[in-house]
Amino acid sequence: MKQKLVQRQRFHKIIHVFREYHVLGNLSRQVNAQEVCKAFEILGPTFIKIGQILATRTDMIKPEFAAELSNLQDNVQIDDFETVKKIIETETGRKIDEMYQTFDHKPFASASMGQAHYAVLKTGQKVVVKVQHPDIYKEIINDLALFKRALPWLNYVPDASVFNLSDMLNELRRSLLSELDTHLELLNSEKFYQLNNNWDIIEVPKFYPQYSASKVLVSQYIDGISMRQFLHDLAKKDRSKDPQLRAKCKYMGNVLVQNFLKQVFQDGFFHADPHPGNILLVNDVPTTQLTPQYERTYRVGPIDGQLTIDEDKQLPSYRLVYLDFGMMGHLSPSLIRNIAQILLAISQQDVYQIGSSVLAICDRLGEVDEVSFCNELGQFLRPYFYMGLGEIDFAKMIYQMIDICRRHNLQVNPDVTLLLKAFSTLEAIVGILDPEISMMDVARPFAKQLILKKVKDSDWWINNAMQSGQALGASIKLPTKILSVLDEVERGQGQITLDLKHRGDATNRIETLVNRVVIAIVLAAVIIGSSLMADVSHGHLIPEIGVIGYLVAIISIIWLTISDWRHHHRKKK
Repeated sequence: MKQKLVQRQRFHKIIHVFREYHVLGNLSRQVNAQEVCKAFEILGPTFIKIGQILATRTDMIKPEFAAELSNLQDNVQIDDFETVKKIIETETGRKIDEMYQTFDHKPFASASMGQAHYAVLKTGQKVVVKVQHPDIYKEIINDLALFKRALPWLNYVPDASVFNLSDMLNELRRSLLSELDTHLELLNSEKFYQLNNNWDIIEVPKFYPQYSASKVLVSQYIDGISMRQFLHDLAKKDRSKDPQLRAKCKYMGNVLVQNFLKQVFQDGFFHADPHPGNILLVNDVPTTQLTPQYERTYRVGPIDGQLTIDEDKQLPSYRLVYLDFGMMGHLSPSLIRNIAQILLAISQQDVYQIGSSVLAICDRLGEVDEVSFCNELGQFLRPYFYMGLGEIDFAKMIYQMIDICRRHNLQVNPDVTLLLKAFSTLEAIVGILDPEISMMDVARPFAKQLILKKVKDSDWWINNAMQSGQALGASIKLPTKILSVLDEVERGQGQITLDLKHRGDATNRIETLVNRVVIAIVLAAVIIGSSLMADVSHGHLIPEIGVIGYLVAIISIIWLTISDWRHHHRKKK
């Protein structure tokens, strides 16, 4: 009973705040982001996290709206050490003194979901221990359910939405729950570690499942500065006067791009949130030879499309470290091939092929005019063909591309949407490190290699051999079919069928118009006939039949008038 009362009070608070700050209307129209931020801060951790997630989803909301939401700050109360200790010992079933030599009582970071502490294992390994806030899972589940209950209020908002709030809430639910699932993050981190640790200057912290639990996550501590801080300091320096710094930035930008493309095209498993706070820069690492794992890694040649192996390359004395593996992307082999086809089509500036390849990664929600879509998308992309990363506003470009798809009844595959979002986030870093880098020059070799790999596949040869055989058989019959068609034309029996766009709508309109004309003629005949009958002398049934004809005609006219008005009103609405 008490729990229901608390939920009712919370629901009323959400409704009250939503009304006061016009949250649903502002979200629907994507205006007044500051009011939305104020409302989310008042409503607490769940809604602050919702705003922060939305700030990264420039595929869903306008970039300028997202920029305001990115200013949301976590105003959460820090859990005391006794609370943290109780959570760790309850979840792991072990005393904290049995696992750690030292454990900092004060967290070095705290956010909506939990807080992080420095610690040292009994083995002497320095680690970071992330501990969820108590009852945060229940709080988030409860708030999401109440938020969903509040959505019907959107019925009172004019239909000016650029996205479906119900779909948006489902996306947010998945994102929030995946961040709360430490087991999922643990699996992601282990897989990402195996695929990317020691790939050139890329490093991945090691996680410790034996010390982790459902609300506790323990990972290797790596000392470094965040890429956000490095980029902030970089803005104050003149790179033109420091060749070493300029070379360092170009190298890091190139490695980040190549590694990300390797994650996409080679692994099909990529970091979906590579923002500057999730990448560390570690300086002054002793220069060593490459590890055997990296010696087996393919490297992309300059712009010649050749993939080679570096066996004796000397690494520079700094490293880039990925953090936070709660949000990862997965791509199927067929989807990877479709993305590669898009890249190759863009590099060849083939407008129709670009549109056709994009259609292959979209779900059709209605009738699609493919020619119109290909032309509009091609015209939109053409200015971007030769731009460097520093010249492109990727957040805006991706939002506009997805908007073009929406307007043509197309829904981009969710995995591709996540990829675009990740790429846009990484671009914010690479565009500053090396504004002149051409993404197409780096991506083209990966796409070519993928297509070549497909060509070498035995199934590809079998399928194409079968198609070639069918084409050969059809070509042998072609002269006979042409002569047959010419004979029919000569005898006057030729027939040409035209497939007109929207012919269904046109046919329906013509049919409606013809029906109305026929009805009008019939009503006119009824009225004239009824007039003649009504003029007959009394004493017969004919005048009464004429009056009935008049009534039928009047009722029919009123019914048609009301029907037309209702149809027009529905169409206008």
